[in-house]
Amino acid sequence: LASVIFGFTGLIGYYFYYITSSDIGRADSYFKMAIDYEAESTSAELDDEERAEKLKSSEYYYLKALEGTNYSFPKYLHRYSEFLLVHKHDYTGSEHYITKALGLHDTNAIYHRFYCKLLKAMIEETGDIERLMEYYAQREHTVNAHIREATYFLAEEDNIKAAIMH
Repeated sequence: LASVIFGFTGLIGYYFYYITSSDIGRADSYFKMAIDYEAESTSAELDDEERAEKLKSSEYYYLKALEGTNYSFPKYLHRYSEFLLVHKHDYTGSEHYITKALGLHDTNAIYHRFYCKLLKAMIEETGDIERLMEYYAQREHTVNAHIREATYFLAEEDNIKAAIMH
């Protein structure tokens, strides 16, 4: 029993050694900076060179946030995946990061919905028809994820308002 307890606490210590609360705070700051630069890049007042510079800064800070969390925060993975699709039209990279986010949090309906959007874009823009069955399966996963989330919220006592708002 003692070896199990020490093994478990050692594992927790290992995790916190590599991802501390200050790392998370720093990563969150990077994440917010990435979002700010991305939002600034949409300003109509910017020329193409300035817009490209804002997007380059945004990508830099997204990657710093991901590195700071050892690529283990699904929210950051999802948002970076969206960035890659919308601003860089990088389908492969976008799919890599959204599937990683889904691997870490497979009940999140928002991540499933984005993966549907990505698959649809891949089919429409690249003509990748072989992905059509995967797209339909992912749509079903999205619906199921919404149902699981709603069930979770409804199961919580006095949490009906949260379930409705979700």
